[in-house]
Amino acid sequence: LIGSVALVVGLGVRPMATMRLLYPAEYVVGAPALAVLLLGYLAFSLLTIVGTILNGVGRTATTTAIGLTTVVLTMSGVYLALKIGLAAPGALPLARAATGMASSALPLCAAGMAAGVFAGLVLSLIALWRHFRATFAPLSLLRVLLAATTALALGRVWPVAGSAGLL
Repeated sequence: LIGSVALVVGLGVRPMATMRLLYPAEYVVGAPALAVLLLGYLAFSLLTIVGTILNGVGRTATTTAIGLTTVVLTMSGVYLALKIGLAAPGALPLARAATGMASSALPLCAAGMAAGVFAGLVLSLIALWRHFRATFAPLSLLRVLLAATTALALGRVWPVAGSAGLL
């Protein structure tokens, strides 16, 4: 949990700077989607770990069912997000690229993907609880959430965007 959250915070604290660092300038329009996709990455990382634990104790049918359900939920979430996002005016993902803003379709698709994977994570945590009567310690989850939220919020306002040495 701590390692995955650290990666998400490291990449998500300044999504526009991350996009400028890793991709050509045209891709910066995807920064709002990156911020949401990183939450999906976090859920996927934890889903994979919990799935590995369940597979390791012989619950392969459960893991397979959760995996297939996650795929269906993720596909449905992305489909619904695309349907909503592309119905909006100026909806083509790069329609406003010249002004530096992508349409709402990109972050909506990212949210649909993240929601589907997060639902799969919840299902896997329920299965883990049913088998072991164990899951993440609530106080640890709270601490990690508080630290991540603080780091993300602080990173968005300090140092000031455009200051010397800032990506």
